[in-house]
Amino acid sequence: MFWTEEELQELKGTEILPRIGKQKSEEQYTQQLLPVITSRPDLFDRAECDINAFHRMGSLVLAYSFGSTTSSNDNENDDNSEDEDEETEAQIAMVPLADMLNADPLKNNVSLCMYVKLIVGETISRGNNMGNESY
Repeated sequence: MFWTEEELQELKGTEILPRIGKQKSEEQYTQQLLPVITSRPDLFDRAECDINAFHRMGSLVLAYSFGSTTSSNDNENDDNSEDEDEETEAQIAMVPLADMLNADPLKNNVSLCMYVKLIVGETISRGNNMGNESY
């Protein structure tokens, strides 16, 4: 969101550039949020709720979120289930308590599943850390 055009040129050919989504983000702001902001000047200060604030807040939310992709074709009996061009849908969830988990792949004693389901695979004594390989 915050790179200059020159910096974006340097990212061509990487996996980063397609993931930025600045144009989609600006479309969402213009089409969904801006009409709400402008319709309620008694609630929203237009100068404080501009596109730059939207980018900052969106980046903050995504920095503390977990992502998961699901297939749009989850039917195992479908003849096309092995297509390489299968569409996927990204799901993003903020998980406030996830920062309790240590990112230590050697100490994988819990699993964090989408929709905030924490499965503990062993007894964790008081004072010991929880570790999650995917965090």
